[in-house]
Amino acid sequence: MSRLHSSIFSNFLFGKIVLFLFLLVLLANASYASVVDESYTSYQDVFDAILNTLFPITFIILFNVSETGRIKRVLLPLFDDILYNTIAWVFPLTASLSYFDIYLISYLSPVACFHIFQSVCAIKNNERIGDLHNSVTGTRIINKVSFSLISSPAILISEIWIVFISYRLAAGYLDPIMIMFLTLFSMLFICSIISFIILSFRFKICSQGWPKGKRHGIYTAYSLIFFYTPNILQTLFITIYRPINFYFVKSCIFILVLYLTRSISYFNDRIPGDFLATSNAITHYYLRTAIDGFYKEKSENQENQENQEDKVDDIV
Repeated sequence: MSRLHSSIFSNFLFGKIVLFLFLLVLLANASYASVVDESYTSYQDVFDAILNTLFPITFIILFNVSETGRIKRVLLPLFDDILYNTIAWVFPLTASLSYFDIYLISYLSPVACFHIFQSVCAIKNNERIGDLHNSVTGTRIINKVSFSLISSPAILISEIWIVFISYRLAAGYLDPIMIMFLTLFSMLFICSIISFIILSFRFKICSQGWPKGKRHGIYTAYSLIFFYTPNILQTLFITIYRPINFYFVKSCIFILVLYLTRSISYFNDRIPGDFLATSNAITHYYLRTAIDGFYKEKSENQENQENQEDKVDDIV
């Protein structure tokens, strides 16, 4: 009798297991049909996730490198120079070649040659920031390189995209965002031309109403705008109107943010004297020195004003 009961129980248990597996298979098929998207490809999302993961890691590494050593002195300025050139001409020229835009290729090629020439000449000299700062010839090199990288791209890049956007608008491609870019590039171009003329012919602003500290502040602000704005506007424009694919757009934004992040470090920390004098490092050193000089003059003017007020109070 016990054998009969055990046999019935075994058959019952086996039947339940088979029924459970059958229902599980049916449920899996139903859920597969309703949940799984066979047309979905994960390449873009994986690439996006990798970039989002790499950015904070890269951010920490670049801001926590040793204060001395080859990484800080040589590799880091070279890396910054590569980032700058990638933003300035590699991405725009790549987009132009991909779209086979003869106009952009012909006009962006001189811009690329200009930046390559500046970078190669600076690296070939194998100078250090401290050596350039402590010599008259080095000071002239700093001024020439900085003036070239601040004024020339602001004029050339703005002119290229002004003509390109104007042709598109004349062809009937009316877009509010494109008109906004045209306005920004035009303002940048006009201001850069005026500043270039003033600096080239050494026009002096009248001292009445324009003290030295205020004049220095205006020049510093213009230098910062002319150095950063053209590349930022250019990168945003090509990601909107010349996007090759998802990976290209994400790479452009990633490199741009990484470059701007690295640029901030030049203003947060004092540039070491043994830093390799690349074209990008020289320009940032010039900008940092200009900002320091502006705040120094501002503090001195405030101290002089306070001293004069104290003297007046003593006389009274």
